[in-house]
Amino acid sequence: MEAIRINDVVGSDGIFIDIKKLEQFKNKKVEIIILPMDESKKTKQKNARDFAGSISEKDSREMLIAMDECRKIDVGEWK
Repeated sequence: MEAIRINDVVGSDGIFIDIKKLEQFKNKKVEIIILPMDESKKTKQKNARDFAGSISEKDSREMLIAMDECRKIDVGEWK
């Protein structure tokens, strides 16, 4: 089943949905359900493990090397 989620506020003119988001449903019969969002719901606390595997090991190593290089102080630059 194909689906899209749109979180928006219904204004006086309704809700605008970009045609690009609807392209996958062109010439198909669709059902639209509108549910109120629970405003009191807080965003889930992120844990470092939630991001594991988000970038490749190679990219991660390159970032660590770049950070280490930023920490080096060249005394000659400060004269």
